[in-house]
Amino acid sequence: MNRISTSTLRAIAMAALFLTPVVFSTLAPKIASSRAEEKTLVPSGEAEVLYQFAIEWYSQGIDAADLIEFLTNGLSPFPTPTPTSTLGVPTPTMTMGGPTPTPTEPAGNTFDFKDFFILAQNSNWHYTGIRGTGTDDDFSWTVESQMQDVGDGKMATRILTQTDDSSDEFNNHVDFWYADPSGQIFYHGFFLPEPENFGVGSIISQDIIFADPILLGGDGMMVGDEVLDSGTGDVYIESIFGDGFVTGEITSTVRYTGFIASLDTPLGTFTNVLRVVVDISAEVSGQVYEITNSTFLLKEGVGMIAQDQDPDPNDAQVQAIDMGQVGGVGIAAN
Repeated sequence: MNRISTSTLRAIAMAALFLTPVVFSTLAPKIASSRAEEKTLVPSGEAEVLYQFAIEWYSQGIDAADLIEFLTNGLSPFPTPTPTSTLGVPTPTMTMGGPTPTPTEPAGNTFDFKDFFILAQNSNWHYTGIRGTGTDDDFSWTVESQMQDVGDGKMATRILTQTDDSSDEFNNHVDFWYADPSGQIFYHGFFLPEPENFGVGSIISQDIIFADPILLGGDGMMVGDEVLDSGTGDVYIESIFGDGFVTGEITSTVRYTGFIASLDTPLGTFTNVLRVVVDISAEVSGQVYEITNSTFLLKEGVGMIAQDQDPDPNDAQVQAIDMGQVGGVGIAAN
């Protein structure tokens, strides 16, 4: 669940740069003026498309709404993905050893999300590809000893992502999680260690701390519960058109769909595994980027033991735990 943020926040920044009418209303006269003064700026690729189109749009007075519609249907790099995840759904390809049982609910039970999403010090988890997924996306999470100030007097837990392939774009990302006194778990943002380049500019390395964090779950949850929440994130962008912050709204739906009787992983067979499905979307100026049906399988006292983020084309695929520890104690399948 730590890795659902990065591509969404990148989409916010890129959507804002490419699709916001304010950007183009500022950009077009600057480009026209630059050409008139015979300046040397000559962008290429995606930038050249925008360069030419901005001048045409500015000279003909095209309505901003028409501009957005054209870009959305013609130039937008963000077709809305609609694939779904099948991890944990009854299917003969789910587990290493056989079919996946139908998710079941322990009769009359409630559960506390914090017991399934571990933030304890001296904890780490390593995940490797299963179900035919390669090992090139293998990664680990580590709860760092230092805490993160996320404002309002709150100190959040930092969880570091390290990829086995050091060149992976997710390597050394750090996510910020906060458990409040009532047991609610909030996602407060993340640290982007390296610039994200996208042709005409980049998202610089920075802490991205949500002004309004996103609630994932709390105490007294039951199977069938849905947690809907939204938050806002500001991302600082440097581009050939100017630097500054863009703001996007992130909306999440977390569905607690059931318990799976048993799940085979490279570390062994875990029983009574909670299945959680997450939909997340980012919106800037009416443009929406969605990732739906990302699936996470959580074991009480252990944390995440498997994930399927196939629906996100920029993220990890199907992986499961092969080693780790919680609070300094090695994890064993149970």
